[in-house]
Amino acid sequence: EIEPIKVFPIKGQMLSFKTKAKNEISKILYSSRAYIIPRKDSNLVIVGATQENVFFKEGNTVSGIFLLLKGLLETLPSTKDYEITETWYGFRPATPDGLPILGKSEIKNLYYATGHYRNGILLAPITAKLITQLIHKGEESPYLKMFDFGRFYIKGG
Repeated sequence: EIEPIKVFPIKGQMLSFKTKAKNEISKILYSSRAYIIPRKDSNLVIVGATQENVFFKEGNTVSGIFLLLKGLLETLPSTKDYEITETWYGFRPATPDGLPILGKSEIKNLYYATGHYRNGILLAPITAKLITQLIHKGEESPYLKMFDFGRFYIKGG
């Protein structure tokens, strides 16, 4: 029997805060606990993100925001008195092996482009190019074979 492909949500919580001066934090900072992204030509800074396997449980949590603030303060202690402007959360599609699923499905005119998890924004341009070439020109890139949904099926028997 064939198991269905398992794409599942990973929740991520984020927050933003204002610095006292425009471009006060000018570089993206990564630590093991949080990443800190200043918005260009602004005093707004984004802090993210948690990784929670909680299915579609909605809402920000005290523990999630605490982890982000702890990571922020360990990285930039000088931000302790800055104003938090917003908190939010979202869900990222993940797969069992952490890699995206790309390519044709077993259903005519249905294509996969999912499971990018934390790298969706980074992989969107190449994914769009590969899927567009597949749909409009019938070109199957070697990458589509690497990320085909068939890798989750056990063959034989």
